[in-house]
Amino acid sequence: MIAALGPTAQPGPLANCGLQLDARQIVFDERMATNIPGAFTIGDVTTHPGKIRTMAVGFGETANAVNNLATEIRPSRTVFPCHSTELMATTHSACAPAGRPLRHRR
Repeated sequence: MIAALGPTAQPGPLANCGLQLDARQIVFDERMATNIPGAFTIGDVTTHPGKIRTMAVGFGETANAVNNLATEIRPSRTVFPCHSTELMATTHSACAPAGRPLRHRR
């Protein structure tokens, strides 16, 4: 996961590691994946048509990137795991494997 949140897009040493760049921004797809398999990115150092460069957008991109990265690590997972309000339930098909209770800390 490559996170870059700040006032200026500066890829720094990442510019030399094979990432596809457009000017100083890392190019990514709708899953926040870069051209390097398993490498996802968020924040001001990323670009796509119509991107609004605010920290709020960068933080929103984090949920998208993390959930898509999780499906690469565990292909049985879904991109949209569940709503936070569903975490209070003991089981939910979208949040836990079928028939297995959720475990959460209180």
